[in-house]
Amino acid sequence: MTVSQRRVTSMTSRIRPLSLLTMAAAIAAVAVANGSAAQPAAQATQICGTEGAVKFLCGPSRPEDLYYIPKTRWIVSSAMGGGLHIIDAGARTSFQLYPAPTARERLDKEAYPTCQGPPDADEKKSFTTLGISMRLGTAGVHTLYVIRYPTVSRVHVFELDVKGERPSATWIGCVEAPERIMLNAIVPLPDGGFLASHFYERGPDSAAARERALAGEISGELLEWHARTGWSKVPGSDGSGPNGVEVSPDGNWVYFAEWGRYSFSRMPLHGDQPRRETIKLDFRPDNVHWGQDGLLLLAGQTDTESNVVKIDPMTLRVTELIRRPDSEVFRHGTTAVEVNGEIWLSTSRGDRIAIYPLAPRSTP
Repeated sequence: MTVSQRRVTSMTSRIRPLSLLTMAAAIAAVAVANGSAAQPAAQATQICGTEGAVKFLCGPSRPEDLYYIPKTRWIVSSAMGGGLHIIDAGARTSFQLYPAPTARERLDKEAYPTCQGPPDADEKKSFTTLGISMRLGTAGVHTLYVIRYPTVSRVHVFELDVKGERPSATWIGCVEAPERIMLNAIVPLPDGGFLASHFYERGPDSAAARERALAGEISGELLEWHARTGWSKVPGSDGSGPNGVEVSPDGNWVYFAEWGRYSFSRMPLHGDQPRRETIKLDFRPDNVHWGQDGLLLLAGQTDTESNVVKIDPMTLRVTELIRRPDSEVFRHGTTAVEVNGEIWLSTSRGDRIAIYPLAPRSTP
């Protein structure tokens, strides 16, 4: 595999990186993968097919977003098909964290003063989830943020305990989105609040709002939330289908994807007129998370393929990692996370996650 990089200097010209992570059978022998049978139930693994060196894990249904917990074997997965899940990256297995018989509920009214209580029985029956992120804690206990979608737009907050052999979740609060706001992605802030992207308007006009986003028109923005002040718009963050969002470790910079305009932006989080830097991509960028090397890992899609790139947060230089044609086996990639020498690529339109081995880094 060869990787080339291109420094992005134009805010208007579209980028097409020079090379990609080539997996020998990722674009070949689709018929073989289509014929791959799921592993027998008696086996622990949930690997349900292969394409050469690429493996597929079946578990969460429509796993739109992933979050890897550093220095562990655990990946948290949302599921537009239902529930909140966790994956054991080593054993290649997964199970549902919430709703679940072992999950607990304990409302933190001080931290989430507007929350009326945990999901009732009806909401648990349709607990479909979208964007996720995490505030890392100490001693194996973290705060997990999850966006409900599409029947409601609401942030649910969990205490996630990964100390034991089997992680457990405790629901601790919720935050309702403003009226007609469709939350998409979320990221915690160092001061205790969080940022979320407003993709486009929900409600009776949502179909027309989506078409405007597809056409590259302004459809949403970034929103900031704090317990004392509630929701507020991030100045200068208007965008066409604002999607994945991340912040710098110090909370001073925000990075976010504009799905409708094939673009990715960086700007200071605070300031009356923040200077926004934008690059163009040749795919619709979806979710973004930090990689293990301090670069941003961004996944997205076109009408015919799934894409993964790394972006330098300082220079906005783009390095292409994966470009795979859509097939019946896998299409419409949405999130990539780096886990111990592998790229895990999820989708909002399928029943599996693609696992790519990273090529070894060259040595001087």
